[in-house]
Amino acid sequence: MTILIISIVVIIAIIFIFWRRQVEIERAQEEFVSVITHKFRTPLTGVKWAIEMLRNNITEQQKQDILASMENSNQRLMEIVDLMVGFAQFDKHLDYAYEATSFREIVDSALQKYGDQIRAKNVNFHINSAASLPLVITDKRKIQFVIDMLIDNAIKYTSAGGVITISFLQNKKYLTLSIQDTGIGISRADGKHVFKKFYRSHNAKLAHTEGMGLGLYTARSIVKKHHGHIWFNSKGVGKGSTFYVALKIKN
Repeated sequence: MTILIISIVVIIAIIFIFWRRQVEIERAQEEFVSVITHKFRTPLTGVKWAIEMLRNNITEQQKQDILASMENSNQRLMEIVDLMVGFAQFDKHLDYAYEATSFREIVDSALQKYGDQIRAKNVNFHINSAASLPLVITDKRKIQFVIDMLIDNAIKYTSAGGVITISFLQNKKYLTLSIQDTGIGISRADGKHVFKKFYRSHNAKLAHTEGMGLGLYTARSIVKKHHGHIWFNSKGVGKGSTFYVALKIKN
């Protein structure tokens, strides 16, 4: 009788755990769809407004301003599409086109891309790098996605006037990039989940409402395919964080 009761309790516990997991997945998917819809609607509304304005009798300066606004909306749409396509592709066993690449050039490209955000938030950027760095073996487009996302996150989650420091560390096998910020930080509890699909901490949601919880998950998948490593350190909430990406050096 006791064994029967224990068996029933175990079965009920398993069913409850499975049900709870399904509820969490469905909730994450609903939130994901809601965020995607919002992220698409905002730039599309901007494009619609720009088209309507261009139909009016406007000055050349107004026209240039509107075109700049349309370009910005288009860039935001492309970033969303890239993330979605990247998520769909990097989550599968696709071929990678590896080549010898300058890690510094990938970082410089990302900094140029997010220059407006850096200036708008008055973030202080420091780069610690040797004059000459070894090449690393990468699929350049995919690693560019990773570095873009990490730098974008550092900017988003660092308050105006904060500091972001980028450094390169080298040993015999790996060249490691570190991106250190003075932003919102990561709690020990959240640290266990940051690389999980759809996961976003409460503080991250408060700091930046439009995140989708896919960037770090996808980044880990990409770096893993490169036989590299990605990890982070943080002393806790409000104490900033440092993300690291280590890639193999070209022999």
